Amino acid sequence: MTEHIVQEVPVVQLTQGPKFHFFGYYEKFPWDVTGRYLLALEVDFINRSPDPDDIARICLIDTEDGNSIRVLAETRTWNWQQGCMLQWLGSAPDRMIIYNDRDGDQFVSKVMDVVTGETRVLSRPV
Repeated sequence: MTEHIVQEVPVVQLTQGPKFHFFGYYEKFPWDVTGRYLLALEVDFINRSPDPDDIARICLIDTEDGNSIRVLAETRTWNWQQGCMLQWLGSAPDRMIIYNDRDGDQFVSKVMDVVTGETRVLSRPV
């Protein structure tokens, strides 16, 4: 019989109301490679499905600055399960993110440098 060692890991609340914070999709990882920054979506409601014009704010949580929240952008292309496919981008996983949005009626993806705010639009969603 094998012994299993259970290590307790503390649970820490990073955000507070009145707004709601979440991160979607099971295959995406919200933490940057340094472990300092966490991506999240912020919305004003949680009791219904989003409408096409409901906004989710894309946020960066700094765990070394009292869990401060900086709003980076907004998106109108999101849902509860998948979010907006927000994720760190492998080319610079400590500062580049990609997420889905809309440009008029077209679904696009946006690549943003979280340090400078510089953003470029790609013609297809991720």
